[in-house]
Amino acid sequence: MEKIRYYLAIFRAHSAPSTIIPFVIFYVLSGGNIWTLKFLLFLPLPIMVHWFGFGHNSLMDTARGYDTKDPHKQHHPLVAGLVSLEQAHKVIHTGLLLFVLYGCWYIYRFAVEKVLAALCFVFGYACGHAYNDGLDKATHWKWVPEALTATFMVLAINFINSTTISYVVLVAVLALFMIHAFQIFFEGELKEIEFMHEVNILRTLGSRVATNEEGQKILIISRLAKAFAWAIQIIKTGLIYYLAWLMCIYNIILVTPYMAGMLWLTYKLLKSPRLYDHDKDLDYMAGAEIMAFFGSVMAVANAIGYIESALLCLFSIAWLVGFNKIQWGSGAIGPKV
Repeated sequence: MEKIRYYLAIFRAHSAPSTIIPFVIFYVLSGGNIWTLKFLLFLPLPIMVHWFGFGHNSLMDTARGYDTKDPHKQHHPLVAGLVSLEQAHKVIHTGLLLFVLYGCWYIYRFAVEKVLAALCFVFGYACGHAYNDGLDKATHWKWVPEALTATFMVLAINFINSTTISYVVLVAVLALFMIHAFQIFFEGELKEIEFMHEVNILRTLGSRVATNEEGQKILIISRLAKAFAWAIQIIKTGLIYYLAWLMCIYNIILVTPYMAGMLWLTYKLLKSPRLYDHDKDLDYMAGAEIMAFFGSVMAVANAIGYIESALLCLFSIAWLVGFNKIQWGSGAIGPKV
């Protein structure tokens, strides 16, 4: 059982709803019905791509020495030596292989536009591999392949149920791209802003962690970094509101509290100069991501079903808290990464 718990931590299993939610949204927007066997067989895909994709990221970052230099990750199973790199390679790459085989079978069995679904699936998988295999630490454009991974994967889902890309799906794709862009461009870089051995967008834009006279760490975010971060969040908010308006004007009411929460947490993250508290920032990041994904659910709630949308959000919170408890012995929302 301990080994299972270690692997769940490596897979970052707690945050799988961040993949499940967009997969469900695009499944429905492309014309799919969630009350079918086809949808039930679809559900392993977001779990597999999240677990083995993030597991692959953890594995490669540890193997290349990045995570071993991060004091915030010394408790992680791979860094702490609780799982060997050799064994992790076997498990994670076997998992990736199973994901590809299952995805190919599902597309062959159910996709109405098999060629385009398969092409998007391959491109998404290739972008994910490129990010994990080095681009996540080596380039300022790291956010592009990560965001494209999600983009191509949801487009593959679209072609499972549809032969075309509708205008609504296109707007939703752009919103999802901006969600992932912020996660990598700002949140991911803020977590690792102290580490000079990694390419860091925020540092390049003039942000840094300084030490005051009392020996406290002070986070200083440059005006340019703030401008880029706010631009992404404002565009994202506009796209989600526009999506809600396209789907059902009353969905705007449901979206508003989540967008307000996301923007407030963004303000907390971007406030500068301030004391740098890595763990508190993780809580802010987790909260902002939850608000963005829940807002997206509410933007299309009439398509998913209002009761089903509420249940999806409640399920996501239960999953997050439950897996955090299993992995780290904590029921908190904030990740331990």
